[in-house]
Amino acid sequence: MDKFFKLVNSDADPSCPEANEYLAEDRVMCLQIYIKEKAGYYLTYIPDAKAFTDAPENLTILIKQRRRWMNGALFAAFRVLANFYAMASCSRGTHGFLRQLGMCVYLCYFATMQALSFFMVGSFYVSIKLFFEQSFRKLTDSTAFAAKSHWLWRFFNGGGGLGFGTVFAYAYVALLLGTVLVSIAVPIDKAMPYFRVISAVFSCFTLASLAGIAFFLAETGFWVQEEEYHGADADPPWQPVVPAVWHFSVLTVSGVIMLSVYLIPMALRPIDFLFNAHRYLVGLTSYLLLLPTFVNVMQVYSMSNLHDISWGNRPSATAGTNILSVDAKK
Repeated sequence: MDKFFKLVNSDADPSCPEANEYLAEDRVMCLQIYIKEKAGYYLTYIPDAKAFTDAPENLTILIKQRRRWMNGALFAAFRVLANFYAMASCSRGTHGFLRQLGMCVYLCYFATMQALSFFMVGSFYVSIKLFFEQSFRKLTDSTAFAAKSHWLWRFFNGGGGLGFGTVFAYAYVALLLGTVLVSIAVPIDKAMPYFRVISAVFSCFTLASLAGIAFFLAETGFWVQEEEYHGADADPPWQPVVPAVWHFSVLTVSGVIMLSVYLIPMALRPIDFLFNAHRYLVGLTSYLLLLPTFVNVMQVYSMSNLHDISWGNRPSATAGTNILSVDAKK
């Protein structure tokens, strides 16, 4: 409890990492419970527990909430990794060997995921760019289309000049740079018109991606024709292998599995889904449309405002903390 109330009981100003860490105070508590020396405490799932929350009512409040959660989770994760030995050691605690072995495996996985999270914005851009290039090339790859709209065919198939890949790259990077500048220089309330426009643009990317996935699966299924690169001067640069070679696309299968994961809650609670289908579908649609915003806007905004240690969407919490601080010091 001393660790949990450290910022409340201390008169000293916390460092930036420490102040951000305590924005995710529940994670601080969970870590201290598990690493308490010679206690053998652990966390468990209680399926009958009920949780109540005040859900964000608009995008402004959601961005403020995510800023607090993302920054708090980031520095809490650093704290967890700094306590790697305390969490995985069998000599420090009284946890069983198998539990500690599982914890060691989890911490290695956790460290890997934290490292990869720093590349999330870039990997999201690369994946969506490659997918769009493949989808548009497939849509326009026909002799009839090339004869009727040759300039459009060259634009999407990379037949020289300013192609789709170049235009998309410059436009996407411009959106990200604009997001960084606005996040750093403009207060959130005044920045919301820009963020709303950016969110709408990224949502269009999601819709286009879902439509492209559906078309791609309907056109080729899980078997994809191999192509080879003939150089930038070729027209087009990527051309099918002759004679035609088809291979089973593991990437396509993994994409279908990833999207199918969102249907698991509906399958696990079929009765509840039947009576609340509209709520499930609205939630799923909102999540998919806002997924690029979570990655490209909220994450960038959070990293650009590490100096902001307020509670964001819970202003009353600050007053409550001050009252608690006064009581604790008495």
